[in-house]
Amino acid sequence: MEQRRLLAGDLGVIEGVAYTDTTDNGVFDVGIDPVLGATFTLFQDSNSNGTFDSGIDTQLAQQTVAPPADPLANPTPQSDKYRFENLADGTYFVQQSAISGQLQRSTETVKTIVISVAESEGVATQNVDNFNNTVTTPDPLTAGPGTTASDSSATAAGEVMGDERDIVITNDAGSLGNLAVDIDTVSGTTVINNDAGTSGSVVITYDGVDGDATTLAHLLGGGPGTSVDLTSSGGTAFHFKTGSEPGNTITIDVFSGSSADFSTITATMPTTVGASPTADLFVRFSDFSVGGGTGADFSAVTAIRIQINLASASDASFDFVGIVAPTVKTSNHANLNPMSIGDLVFSDFNDNGLLDTGETGIAGVQVELYEDTNANGSFDSGTDTQVGSAVTTDSSGNYLFDNLLPGEYIVLIPISQLNSGGPLFGYVSSSAGGAYEPAPDPDTTVVNNDDNGTLISGVGVATTAITLASGTEPTNDGDADVNSDLSVDFGFVPQIDLQVTKTASPSPTVTAGNQLTYTLVVTNNGNAPAANVLVTDDLPNLSPDPLVIDTITTTGTATQTGNPAGEITVSFPSIAAGGSETITVVVTVPAGAAAAAAITNSVTVTGDGNDTDPANNSDSVDVAVDRQATLTLTKTDTPDPAPVGSTLTYDLVVTNNGPSTATNVVVSDTLPAGLTFSNVTTTSGTASESGGVVTANIASLAPTESATITITATIDPGFSGTTITNSATAVADEASQVNSQSETTINPQVDLAITKTDSADP
Repeated sequence: MEQRRLLAGDLGVIEGVAYTDTTDNGVFDVGIDPVLGATFTLFQDSNSNGTFDSGIDTQLAQQTVAPPADPLANPTPQSDKYRFENLADGTYFVQQSAISGQLQRSTETVKTIVISVAESEGVATQNVDNFNNTVTTPDPLTAGPGTTASDSSATAAGEVMGDERDIVITNDAGSLGNLAVDIDTVSGTTVINNDAGTSGSVVITYDGVDGDATTLAHLLGGGPGTSVDLTSSGGTAFHFKTGSEPGNTITIDVFSGSSADFSTITATMPTTVGASPTADLFVRFSDFSVGGGTGADFSAVTAIRIQINLASASDASFDFVGIVAPTVKTSNHANLNPMSIGDLVFSDFNDNGLLDTGETGIAGVQVELYEDTNANGSFDSGTDTQVGSAVTTDSSGNYLFDNLLPGEYIVLIPISQLNSGGPLFGYVSSSAGGAYEPAPDPDTTVVNNDDNGTLISGVGVATTAITLASGTEPTNDGDADVNSDLSVDFGFVPQIDLQVTKTASPSPTVTAGNQLTYTLVVTNNGNAPAANVLVTDDLPNLSPDPLVIDTITTTGTATQTGNPAGEITVSFPSIAAGGSETITVVVTVPAGAAAAAAITNSVTVTGDGNDTDPANNSDSVDVAVDRQATLTLTKTDTPDPAPVGSTLTYDLVVTNNGPSTATNVVVSDTLPAGLTFSNVTTTSGTASESGGVVTANIASLAPTESATITITATIDPGFSGTTITNSATAVADEASQVNSQSETTINPQVDLAITKTDSADP
């Protein structure tokens, strides 16, 4: 079949919209608004392979469906769809450009549209004349040379627009034969026979029922003032099924209201074998020009006139005349709201599979995303396809994969992250005693902040397949976005080995009253950092006199708990794998502390994580306590020198120079010959005299404390010596005996007598 087209081309149309497919069902549903801003490009399948080949297939046209230039003045865009018209049969591709903030599957970016031959001929909307039933009177209608013939025939209902076909034949003067119109109701065609040497014209008019073939009545709509809308149902063109021998033309006039207002067009009739009506002639309304007055309004037509201009001996024929609308092929392009998946990689210190208060995220962990390519719900290395590049958790342990299409995804932390040098070296995937290994399916157990990763030996820690579906994602995951799943978490338990050792100096014995230095070393022998490390140092209980804490030296935070026995805690935010911290505690043992074979100082350490060797979490050190004191004794005498018979006073001062408290101090002074005891007093303890021995008993003397014993005695009147030497001693349980003596010069009593004589008497 041969197709001939006039000016306007073919009647295939491809149109559509870009839209957001909120449910990912691939359907432009009612209530969905088109998305503006996309550019659509039309390509023709140049190499006829049915596949879009960029750079090979021919670009035909391009349109941008843009928002209005001035939204305030005109908020409605000119169109929210693209439309490519005048398309012949063939295979076409429509490519949509990316829209900001939207994603698209490849099958929606470029869509294939096939326009068949029948579709390129448009869709019949109205019949003008099918030539099926009514013949002319006479039949055929014939005009001889230089004559005219006419016929006005009422037609069967639906056969002719306006229910009457008017025909006027004009055979030119000088013709050699007849010109005839024969309507063959058997074949439903009209044949115009033009004898040799004959030319002329045939005018077929449709102007309603008036019984007049030569006058335009303008009754096409059925009565005065009525009209026919040729554009109804989308009509845009006349369609003639026709044929002709060479040289014939056709003129079409369309009238609105009066014979003065019409549009016209003339075209060459398609040439066919034997002038049979096998060709299609399409004449678009838009191709008409004004023939008179204001031209025709194709939505209010009152008459149609078709004139066939016949060349000499050239026949013509018609099968039908109708009105057609373009065949519209709709190709809508689905766009999708970007989806996202992610959340937190955290330290599950207590291995319960949940993010608890005080548990923190792990920074610097590489996370990968895969499509569940084989749709088996689990990760298969080498089969599942990685999506984009890996991401790394931020300083808070958060990760995010965004700009994702709906689909089935698996999140994987590769095994390299758990190997030596990786940020998770020394960690194991949370198990919670087996409840989280394998971890819950995040599709069926939608719980935020729980562990969703299961260890795959030699591969890494992976989730099961997670379904991302447009508009259905959880809103209890920290945001209200129905297109994001921020509940995919990974818990890892740090494998730590905290060890504490303690030493004391001096050791193994300390003297009461002296300082004692404890050195504590905390080491993390594990492969993962230990967080929230707490060291508790339980100092010895020396009640009622506790140890005095002099200094605590540490990089951590030291606290004295107020425990009367003396307890210190030191906290460290974290101790790195292989790292250590030293704590130095200096105390003073009370001077009054009792001697002891051992006083025990115990220390323990705890930290967040799984301590693989709890046996080394504590240590203790024993130190013996001895008691040592050094006494000094000084003795002074008053007066010195002293006369016989006078009172002599001795002041004995005993002092404890420490370091320990001196207990059961005894000061003894045996009065020498020549002295008679008078009295004794003491500033501490008790003092007495017996048999010339003065004794002072002092229960205790603290370091640097002194006691003074004052003894008075009378120098015997008959003492004839020149000095009196007095020795005293002091001793205590903790101190060796010390001595002190004084030597007093004694002035003897002199009995002088004077005898007087005279030498001359008389």
